[in-house]
Amino acid sequence: MLHHEPGAKPKGMVFPQIIQEVPIGPIDVDFEKFEVGKKPATGDIMDDPRARMVVTDQVAASGERCLRVPDAPGLRHPWLPRVYWPFDFRKGTVVFGVDLRIDGQKPAKLYIDPRQYSDTPGREYFSGPMINIEPDGSIRSPSGVLMKAPMDTWFRVEMRMPLGKSNNGESQVTLTVRGQDPRTFTVKNAAPKFQRLERVVISSLSTTESLFWVDNVKCRAE
Repeated sequence: MLHHEPGAKPKGMVFPQIIQEVPIGPIDVDFEKFEVGKKPATGDIMDDPRARMVVTDQVAASGERCLRVPDAPGLRHPWLPRVYWPFDFRKGTVVFGVDLRIDGQKPAKLYIDPRQYSDTPGREYFSGPMINIEPDGSIRSPSGVLMKAPMDTWFRVEMRMPLGKSNNGESQVTLTVRGQDPRTFTVKNAAPKFQRLERVVISSLSTTESLFWVDNVKCRAE
């Protein structure tokens, strides 16, 4: 089950007024140039003193550095910590990819949510091929469970999203566990109205201590 109905405002949550932000174009973030122990100067990060998102040099997927994402019980919002990148892709096909590693001793619950913000009053946003990763490793899409993510091993999530007139309500999600062949799935977009990519959010939903890592964040138009 997705953590909320796409496009809805989940009960009990108050959304701040949407502020116009400057979208960015293609990105290729490997965290190598950012200082260890500090927040990276990329994306929009919101965390908590008990769950700080910082650069680490312990378990990078490539190079020496990656982003460490811990979680803890009792944070002020259930979706903290989170990071997002703003975009303005409106047509053609866009590919977003990220490497993830989940701690086997403190498995995380998280989502990756590509969004289009709504032009309709009362609707917050429309999600594309959003995936949720459960503490047992299940990777869920709007079309159902795709596979189980390994623990303590890097794997890559890649979303290939047709936009604008190219959109037919479906996207492709490719999952690649290190050392294994890629597996590609055709999945429904969570919201049929998803036609623009304006933000990709990576958020932890754990209510207990958990930990995962992020590396090699890329987004480009084909």
